[in-house]
Amino acid sequence: MRISSFGVAVLAVLISAIPSSALTYRELSKFPIEMKAAYIAGMGEGYSWSNVAAQSRGDAAIYCPPQKLGISGSQYVKLLDDYIADKTHYRSDFSPPDSEVAFVLYLALLDAFPCQR
Repeated sequence: MRISSFGVAVLAVLISAIPSSALTYRELSKFPIEMKAAYIAGMGEGYSWSNVAAQSRGDAAIYCPPQKLGISGSQYVKLLDDYIADKTHYRSDFSPPDSEVAFVLYLALLDAFPCQR
C-alpha cells in the first residue's frame, strides 16, 4: 500500500492535535469534523482487526457484522452518533457523551451487531 506525502502530513497533524489521553465523546465533538471522523474511524478499524484476530485464534467474535460487510469510517461515525442520540442507553451512572469514545464505540458495535450465542 502506497501512502502519499499528503496522507503522512495529515496523519502527523491529527496525531499531534489529539491529546494522548482518552477523549470523551463530548470532548471529541469540539474538534473539527475531519479530526473526529479520523479518530473514530481509526478506533473502528482497531476493533475490526481485533475481531479478525480473535476469530483467527478460534475465540468468539467481539461483535458480529454481516459477512462481507466492510464498515467505512463514516459508518463508524454514524454508529457512534446514533448510539449517543439513543437515550435508552443512558443511566444514572452512565452518560455516553461523557464516557470515553473507545468504550462507547465498543458498546455501539455490540448493540448494532450482536453475536448469536
